[in-house]
Amino acid sequence: MFLPCWFDLPVGVLLLALYPFSLQDFKAFYRHHRVTALNLSSMDLTGTIPSQLGNLSFLASLNISHNSFHGSLPTTLTNLHRLKYLNFGNNSFSGVIPSWFGSFTKLQGLFLYMNNFTGVIPSTLGNLSKHEKLSLYSNCLQDHLSSGMFDNLSKLQELDLSENQISGRIPKSLFKCKELTFLSLYSNSLEGSIPSEIGNLNMLDTMYLHQNNLKGHLESRIFDNLSKLQELSLEGNQISSSIPSSLYKSKELRYLSLWNNSVEGSIPIEIGNLTMLQYLYIGYNNFKGHLESGIFDNMSKLQVLRLDGNQISGIIPSSLYKCKELRMHWKLEFFPFRHCPRDE
Repeated sequence: MFLPCWFDLPVGVLLLALYPFSLQDFKAFYRHHRVTALNLSSMDLTGTIPSQLGNLSFLASLNISHNSFHGSLPTTLTNLHRLKYLNFGNNSFSGVIPSWFGSFTKLQGLFLYMNNFTGVIPSTLGNLSKHEKLSLYSNCLQDHLSSGMFDNLSKLQELDLSENQISGRIPKSLFKCKELTFLSLYSNSLEGSIPSEIGNLNMLDTMYLHQNNLKGHLESRIFDNLSKLQELSLEGNQISSSIPSSLYKSKELRYLSLWNNSVEGSIPIEIGNLTMLQYLYIGYNNFKGHLESGIFDNMSKLQVLRLDGNQISGIIPSSLYKCKELRMHWKLEFFPFRHCPRDE
């Protein structure tokens, strides 16, 4: 099969025309050792990864995402010690995530999402001190996260471990990742309470912790420093406290879900301070009492409101009719949760 290709580009990039083929057809190119970037994403590629791929030792960026590769990863990939970006997402790779990923000391982005990886997340990933983005969502990863896994990941900005089978508590070493902006741990089996130290992550704009086994109270000051928060989802847990007053300091919130917990008390009028809110899901909790008449006065951006499944009494406040963008009250609307990398 004829595969047009161009070599000796200024940055050593290998470009291949978009024809379907397998990496076995790629063997002719392995002698071009100085290739620094290889992008074969979304090219209908099949088969396993040939061991010869490890010969491209100058690679700094390797992207084979959105194909149909399967099998385990060859150990020859350990030769790619210059890698800064590695994306194997949306294939059918299986087996455990190799511990030797921890030897890629220059790695800044690792994306293994939407595969069939099993076992535990190797603690050696904690060696990647330059790491900025880690995405392992939609695999079959299990067991606890090691307690010190995030001790040295101070540069981490985006973490997506959602849709796995991870159990245990959220490790406190995570709260050392002060540059974290995106945190997604939803649809796992995490347990225990949500640590107050999560409030130290003051760069967070997105936090998805829904569909776990988290329970207990939310500390009153947990949101004091989370002023950049835009999306917060805690639904489908067993949280039993009232809404912490510190939440109303997160003035940038546009999505808030406490749906299907055991949150109690009345719905405070201060929730109206969240003037950027577009989606508010607080149904199926233990809220009681009536809604203050002016609670919706400043919530003109509200599009979806779910209060059903509570014990709210009284009349519908007239301020609700100021929410001109409100599309529905009671029917559940799908919210498009994002993943890492967020630019895809």
